[in-house]
Amino acid sequence: MHMHQELYQFATNTLAEKPTALKKLAGDASTREYFRVSMHADSYIICHDKIPAVAEYDFLILQNYFAQNGIPVPKIIAVDASQGFILQEDLGEQSLLRFFADQNDPDLEFSIYCQPIDNMIKIQSLELNKHNADTNLLRIYGRAFDREKYWFEIKHTENYFLKQFLPFAPSNSDLQTIDALFHTIVEHLVLQPPVLCHRDYHSKNIMRVPKMAIIDFQDARVGPIQYDLASLLDDCYYQLAPQNHQKLIDYYWENFAKSYYKKHFSSSALAPSQEKEHFIKTFDFSKIQRLYKAVGTFAYIYAIKKNPLYLVHIGKTMENIKATLQKYPELTLLKNSLFRYYYL
Repeated sequence: MHMHQELYQFATNTLAEKPTALKKLAGDASTREYFRVSMHADSYIICHDKIPAVAEYDFLILQNYFAQNGIPVPKIIAVDASQGFILQEDLGEQSLLRFFADQNDPDLEFSIYCQPIDNMIKIQSLELNKHNADTNLLRIYGRAFDREKYWFEIKHTENYFLKQFLPFAPSNSDLQTIDALFHTIVEHLVLQPPVLCHRDYHSKNIMRVPKMAIIDFQDARVGPIQYDLASLLDDCYYQLAPQNHQKLIDYYWENFAKSYYKKHFSSSALAPSQEKEHFIKTFDFSKIQRLYKAVGTFAYIYAIKKNPLYLVHIGKTMENIKATLQKYPELTLLKNSLFRYYYL
């Protein structure tokens, strides 16, 4: 049976009504496919993916976990694991990114961006009872931004961006310098106490209308509190008004990070007067690593999937990396070793 016929039959059987329309939606960089199925009164989304078993499928595990804890995610209506179909609530097409395409009000931008920060704080505040938790949830909490993960992403970018995308690959000497200084960044990041991170928390993955909700959370893993904040505020796709970038950092600091630092750093050598400075440094290091990973992903999608769609975002992303590296004299050689080839 053709895919569309299978989708049509799944929707008909589940909703006891024949769809009036079935439309494939534009995908992201993943292998998942999404379809909007329209009925007479409502519409729904069907995700098509390989589902090994419902109990082991990370999207469904996390959807249930988040929903139980008051975090806004799409409702799941039905699952057919054998066909790889998930029927879920239709959250519309207006992501934060699309909403702000027609807006030019910094005050509105600030007030709206506080909402995903509040939802991020809810995720970061979740405390897993390891004695009572589902084994698959424990498995997800066992995934971390550890040395292995960070270095996989750094080397991925080296391969697809530095060596294949740029017109001239860096010399071995410069590659060694890049590795040595990313070692400094990684060693700082892995020492931070971990929380659950969405992992791709940006304007494309936060829906605005009919309600604020989070999507694409299946790759969640634990990491620094700054990781998702950097993903949100230093988005590769959308640039905040400069004054709002700092205001939102301050909003997050006052509403969560300050108390988090008091709890987790009280016994460390970090003086109270140094806490926010340390927080900002970790935010910046998270930003550098994440943005560097992103340009590697964009180059990979172009090289392997022959899709140039994301190349337009490389320029702004690299300039953000440079501006952040310039704040730290100890990372000057990393900036020089990267940009002497990028600017050729």
